[in-house]
Amino acid sequence: MKTLTLKKPEPAAGAAPDGAAAASVNPAQEGIYVSSRLRNPLEGAGAVKHENWTWAAILAAITAVLFAAIVALQFMDSSALSLA
Repeated sequence: MKTLTLKKPEPAAGAAPDGAAAASVNPAQEGIYVSSRLRNPLEGAGAVKHENWTWAAILAAITAVLFAAIVALQFMDSSALSLA
């Protein structure tokens, strides 16, 4: 069986020296290499808009409260019917 070893990507011709390239590395992606053809072209320009999911959290909380209320009402109804 042959073992596959991965090499670090070689810098492109005319690329910045290692010190300058290391300054632009995102700490969350340290050690991750993404091919240039798979990268988001808008990411480097700062044009990527991050979504705000606050509305989803609020709806989830409301849904959880309503679900708990419905379960409580069903339980009270079933216990009242069983006593009748």
